[in-house]
Amino acid sequence: MTRPGVAALTVAVAGLCLFTQASCDKAQNPLAPASTVLTLTAVPSQIAISGEGSRITVIGIKPDGNPVNPGTQITLTTNLGVLRPADGSCASAATVDIVAADSQGRAVAQLCGNGRTGDAEVTARLTNVSGGGEGGMPATVTVSIGQTDTSQPNVIISANPSVIPVGGQSTITLIGRGADNTPVQAGSRIRLTVDLGTLRCTASFACPGESTNPCNSVCTDAQGEAEATFIAGDRSGSGQVTAILGTSEPAMTTIDINAAIDSLTLNVNPSNVSRNDTGDQVELEAILIDALGTPLSGILVRFSSERGSLDPLSATSNSQGIATSTLTVTRADVQTIPANGTFTVEASATSEGETRTDSREITVLGNP
Repeated sequence: MTRPGVAALTVAVAGLCLFTQASCDKAQNPLAPASTVLTLTAVPSQIAISGEGSRITVIGIKPDGNPVNPGTQITLTTNLGVLRPADGSCASAATVDIVAADSQGRAVAQLCGNGRTGDAEVTARLTNVSGGGEGGMPATVTVSIGQTDTSQPNVIISANPSVIPVGGQSTITLIGRGADNTPVQAGSRIRLTVDLGTLRCTASFACPGESTNPCNSVCTDAQGEAEATFIAGDRSGSGQVTAILGTSEPAMTTIDINAAIDSLTLNVNPSNVSRNDTGDQVELEAILIDALGTPLSGILVRFSSERGSLDPLSATSNSQGIATSTLTVTRADVQTIPANGTFTVEASATSEGETRTDSREITVLGNP
């Protein structure tokens, strides 16, 4: 049962809005002066025909210098592509043609490609202005959809340090450049993928609406640069971070993640040299493994030999945990060694405070 007083109040309010409809509309959609100035920006200004879009931001400033009132409606149109909500995905079906200003007079949307290439002209206009109707001073911005090879941006990526322990950190620096090699606009999104670790970014480089830990993208500053932090997991190996800016080619950097050495194995081939030959060579191969059986990359291995000369004397292990050197032995180097006598070659390496060493005997064939 509806109480009489409540019913009367409901009828009264409804009647008030019927007789003062303009006042109700103004509360829901505040009118703005016709001389309100709109500014419109698009970041980035070039997008692909599919994938991520351009963030469209419109700001309304009234003649007195203050932002338009919250809720003020702004109509957006484009001659190419499709306008979607700023907090959604370009893959969604949602579209938008009217956006509402926030407390700073700002409203956002995103322009997405829809399979057609060319220059999209996005226009913003106040939906309602003082005096009624659609009007005010429109603003426009151009976004290029469907880049060619000559208009592609590029991204430069680096890691410092490039060798870290398990659980360690490395600073990832990213530099975005346009096709003319000038810095990309502030707020340009660089998408990131990573293996053997995670990425964390600070609030200054975080993209709107995205997590900072972990982060899957960063947005550039006024110099077109951004940073993220690579945090290694509990496995050793070669971690890789890949960056893509718009439709740029992927840029990659590698971070070697090292645990303590569990074993170092030295292999030699062949295991003998001939006294009668000049310049016999033996290939030395050191294999580094951690406690989980994972190859250790980026570890400096030192080689030594009682006879002959080594080139190089030290080498860094590759992604398979292997470092190599070549031993060259001349007749003079082994002249004093008896028939079928031997000399020793050795390899040693240190990682995370652990040092491992292995050696092999090389047999000298032939009589002195």
